[in-house]
Amino acid sequence: MSKKQTFKSVSELFNCAEKLKGEGNECYKVKDYWKAKKKYHYALLNLRAISSRDTVGRSMSFFKNTASDELVYDKGQDFKKDVERLELSCLKNLATVFMQEKNWAKLLSYSLQALDYEEHDEKALYQASIAYFHSGDYENVEKHLAALLNLSPHSKLYLNLQNSLKQKQSTEKCHQAKLYSKFFASY
Repeated sequence: MSKKQTFKSVSELFNCAEKLKGEGNECYKVKDYWKAKKKYHYALLNLRAISSRDTVGRSMSFFKNTASDELVYDKGQDFKKDVERLELSCLKNLATVFMQEKNWAKLLSYSLQALDYEEHDEKALYQASIAYFHSGDYENVEKHLAALLNLSPHSKLYLNLQNSLKQKQSTEKCHQAKLYSKFFASY
């Protein structure tokens, strides 16, 4: 008894991803972060299934849906942009959940993935800055913060992060100076 495997069309995959993202947003609002992450991940899986059909489907006809023979490139550029926008949104939403959970490594991972889609996305730049800040990578904080301040030079949020960075760097310099003075004083 073998089941016949059915494939969703790219439109069905996209609609499912949109629905999952919406459900993830609802879970986030009630602070059910575990469920929110799950919904966003499933949304991304649907979107990546669409992307894989686009890249592989051009040369391999078996990636066509048997019911509709629908491929991503048949849907046009607007559809591809919609898929990318939704994928970017899911990545940033996942990063937001990881920021709430203070999981800096995953925050960094997802915000950098989002920046691969849109290098000047303010939310992703801010998320990456926060992740780098908490990881102690102040050079990358400065780099991302400079980009943020170019986009929004008067943002209190970004200016506060800049002040926090300066304080942290100053504290670290004082700490290092004390360590070096103790080290060299012993010789």
